[in-house]
Amino acid sequence: MTNNLKPILEKRPFKRLSLFSKKPITTPGTAIVYRGERDLYVVTTESNPLTRGELASNKFLEYYIVDIQDKILSINNEYPSSSIVDMFGVDLEAKIGISDPVAIIKNGIDDLGTLFQQVVHKRIRKIATQYSINEREIFKEELNSPELYQEFSNQLQEYGVTLKYMDIDVQLSEEELERLRLEREAELLQLKNQIRLQTETSTIETDYELERIREEKEQDLKKLRDKEERQAMEEALAYWRNGDLNGMRLILLRHEGLLDRLNALIEQIMRENREKRAEMLEFMKTATEMNLVDRDEAFHSIINQFGSKKLGAEQLISGDSKPHQLPKVDLSMLDED
Repeated sequence: MTNNLKPILEKRPFKRLSLFSKKPITTPGTAIVYRGERDLYVVTTESNPLTRGELASNKFLEYYIVDIQDKILSINNEYPSSSIVDMFGVDLEAKIGISDPVAIIKNGIDDLGTLFQQVVHKRIRKIATQYSINEREIFKEELNSPELYQEFSNQLQEYGVTLKYMDIDVQLSEEELERLRLEREAELLQLKNQIRLQTETSTIETDYELERIREEKEQDLKKLRDKEERQAMEEALAYWRNGDLNGMRLILLRHEGLLDRLNALIEQIMRENREKRAEMLEFMKTATEMNLVDRDEAFHSIINQFGSKKLGAEQLISGDSKPHQLPKVDLSMLDED
């Protein structure tokens, strides 16, 4: 599904200017494209409008008002894997801009979301059929490769559109997750029946064994989730270090449940690596200021990590010492433990 984004806001016939008539005026974020005879096109923006004399001297037939502001696109589709029945869920976020309004008009582009979908859909579908669901990470790497990014960028440029940013995540589709869940339930049921047939007197031991197997599978799923959360956290930190707060926000919001566990994950990283404590504290402050982390939770996380007795009340509570404000911690004290 793509956003409904129409680049051409209006199309009007051009009327020759009289003494008291007003000329078309561009507004911030828009361009006016005048079309004249013999395929003549003139593009004007707020910074370079045509004078009344220029408008009068050219035989314009009509003009278009084009939205040239950058747009964020979201695409969520399912694509068949190499086994056909198994499906990948692909979530794509992209930022695009209009570099050539004339090309937009000549190509009759009336929806940027539809154009983007047409450019990427067939290519992603073809790549997806080359991988099984067990090769999801490799599939994701190819979708985020510089080569594919450049391929999409070149195709969009032909339509007057510039690709400025793109990030693609690959998950198992909801149908596939449900199918795997049913398979696991069937496997457990089959195992339970086999054990029951072996002996009717070992019900307690059988239930214990099934519980152990279930717990092992849950631990495997938890390890996979923790690994994906760590990877997402590293991606968010990379955007944060580069000053790209929008990219940081997209990464944190895209991974379901990550925000709920963000404080705990930050605390865990600080416990595991003392050298990262100062950096993670600054990252937590940024996340709190962006309303991605609850201030009360951040306050108690820092108390748990550094201890109120060591840092002192004046260092732990910022400003006028109101409770539950984000602490101002003396970073030079972090390595004294």
